[in-house]
Amino acid sequence: MGKLAKWLGLQNRSEHAPTGVTPPSRLASGPITARETATVPSAYRAIQILTTSASQLSLDAFRNSEKIIDRPPAIVRRPSLDIPRSEWLEQATMSLAATGNLYLAPNRDSEGQAIDLPILNPHHVAVTQNSETGAISYHYQGRKYTRGQILHCALMRLPGQLTGVGPIQAARNSLTFARDLNKHISGWFDTTGQPAGILSSDQSLSDNQARAYRNTWNGLDADGNKIDRTDNPSGIKVLGRGLEYKPILLNPKDALWLEAQTWTALEIARLFGVPSSLMLVAPEGSSRTYSNVNQEWLAFTRFTLMGYLRPIEEALTELAPRGVTIRFNLEALLRADTMSRYQSYQLATQAGWLNSDEIRTIEGLPNDN
Repeated sequence: MGKLAKWLGLQNRSEHAPTGVTPPSRLASGPITARETATVPSAYRAIQILTTSASQLSLDAFRNSEKIIDRPPAIVRRPSLDIPRSEWLEQATMSLAATGNLYLAPNRDSEGQAIDLPILNPHHVAVTQNSETGAISYHYQGRKYTRGQILHCALMRLPGQLTGVGPIQAARNSLTFARDLNKHISGWFDTTGQPAGILSSDQSLSDNQARAYRNTWNGLDADGNKIDRTDNPSGIKVLGRGLEYKPILLNPKDALWLEAQTWTALEIARLFGVPSSLMLVAPEGSSRTYSNVNQEWLAFTRFTLMGYLRPIEEALTELAPRGVTIRFNLEALLRADTMSRYQSYQLATQAGWLNSDEIRTIEGLPNDN
């Protein structure tokens, strides 16, 4: 990851394996893809939080700082003609989170106004630049688009780069470890060769005797075939010749790599900028109160979610009629509960900068008049 990893503060970290537990092999695994990231529970949860937060927001249009109520632009009411606004916002946010890029191919009416904003699959878009003219082109499903035909939003685009860098691309090593850890845990007793127990004897046994006792214990005959259990349906074992069976009992905390899973979940939470309280995981020794959780959510809205919402706002504003600005309504996210909202409304009305009609509009209620 080079300089980008250094700038973002992303470093590799080694975990010490618990006694008797073999760490997952990194030799056979390749770099994680965006699709595979969704199979990592913590990463799926982080992306879901981002997309759900964006999809529940409403869009407002402003002209000269005045909110347009009567007839807002069509792309504010419904950015896509094929899917609801909430799903469009979900897909737009997911495109940015998964790849760091969002590509829109606007369809316009006879007057040149954007009326439909299809979202292109970011994995199928190739961006090129003419070395002589500097013109940027977009290639999608065998068709070439000019810069004027595609609206491109990007996260963390380095100077001189054509595309952005999303969380998955920025910390592919950490996510690859999380994927491999999940696979390792799920296949622990089947693929690691860890025996379920040890069959021992206080007497000397030949190789053939040891093999025969092992097969009998595993329900196999001398030829290695399954023994008919009709007469012994419960699988009762009979020990003789000083034989003793000792199961190998692993601490569930070690067998499931719970500490490593917790660390991985926290690492992914930091990567996506999602509060650990929303990820349902907490650092060891931390305590939560209503106040600090509320501050976490506020910081999430300002410093994480807005990183995804602002490019979408700017793209919609660019496509809106001249003089119109599009903004997300963040009121519901910035105030966590009903009591907080009502208290803020009371302060606003007492200060004289909000009236009852404006408050009812914010709450999605009809005005008194």
